[in-house]
Amino acid sequence: MKTKLCFTLQHYDEAISGHFYYLYRLLEGLSQEADLFLIIERCNGKPNFPFAKKIYSPYFRFPLFKRLEIITYLLHIRFKGGCKKFYTHYSFYGALSTALITRFTGGESYLWMSIMLKEFSVDKTRPLRQFHRLFIIKYKILYRLIHYLVTSSSYMKDYYASNMGIPHKKIIVIPNWVDLKRYDRRLFEKEKVRKELKLPLKKFLILYVHTLEYGKGALDLPDIVYGVGKERSDICFIIVGEGRQRNWIGNEIKEKGVDNAAIITGPVPQREVPKYYAAADLFILPSRYEEFSRVLLEAMAMGVPFVATDGGGGATYAYTSPKQQEYVVSAGDISKFNQAVLQLSGDKNKREELIQDGLDFIKNYSEPVAVNNFVNKIIGSNLQVKETN
Repeated sequence: MKTKLCFTLQHYDEAISGHFYYLYRLLEGLSQEADLFLIIERCNGKPNFPFAKKIYSPYFRFPLFKRLEIITYLLHIRFKGGCKKFYTHYSFYGALSTALITRFTGGESYLWMSIMLKEFSVDKTRPLRQFHRLFIIKYKILYRLIHYLVTSSSYMKDYYASNMGIPHKKIIVIPNWVDLKRYDRRLFEKEKVRKELKLPLKKFLILYVHTLEYGKGALDLPDIVYGVGKERSDICFIIVGEGRQRNWIGNEIKEKGVDNAAIITGPVPQREVPKYYAAADLFILPSRYEEFSRVLLEAMAMGVPFVATDGGGGATYAYTSPKQQEYVVSAGDISKFNQAVLQLSGDKNKREELIQDGLDFIKNYSEPVAVNNFVNKIIGSNLQVKETN
């Protein structure tokens, strides 16, 4: 008899540009071992999860009514459905609801989260920054109520234990992963992809893929484009993403007189993102603070060497190899970052070495490995999911 698992997903959209897309595939893998009761808090379009036992999306949109509706359904599957395991991805109120229900009626609640909450306080661009202490307090309360916190790395496990007071035994580590079937450079031809995406055919392309926010180092992009662009006229930056700082970044690049060295695409659906890696020669991630960036996994899978920061505390070292760490610099050090970009962009042999290193390293972060981790640590089975070609 399969374990019954209620999985709360914040958002469904087949054309979504963020990491939620990965969860859609994860759910399919989990359905081999568990009967899935899927709750989608915000749904755009018709969800395509034929393997789920039940799919529920609230009718009401007004926040209070919506939350009460979801709680009612949670109680229904707890008592009528016999579900005892409740897993929530990021949603604060989703995790709070399942935590209270399982505390009073039995069962276990899990919350996935991988955010450096205290680092939000250094982000001067974030709205309502003055309330960041209340933000942290409410999460500390939530962490006491849930049974387990699930996070992305041993670094983040120590972070939550040190900064949020969560006991180590209450924290489960399930690393991020990448879909090696979609992110396979053998599926693409660089010149053909560049033509399709209307990107320069002859230039050395440097790719950035992430939200255009302070935390991801997006505000440093104009200085990076300027610092590298003034040294090499054959380089073009491709900036893929959306965020509050998009217009500011574009204006700053123009003000510095290097707008001919950068293309800002805006948001791109996750299903289209592999094409941009296939077109690129180098990837950059200048994050000011970073927990576990999936984009570096994607770059490795697509055979694109990268220059990145240490994530503001060293988190990047938890999921990169020693060879790759030669091109990991301290967060905020734009001068060293630019030097690393120029050095690596000018060393074809080193890039080839890093490409092969990344292709070998990424095998540890495949989707089947993630499914096994989830099954063994959350569902509680010894199921082994085999890699398929």
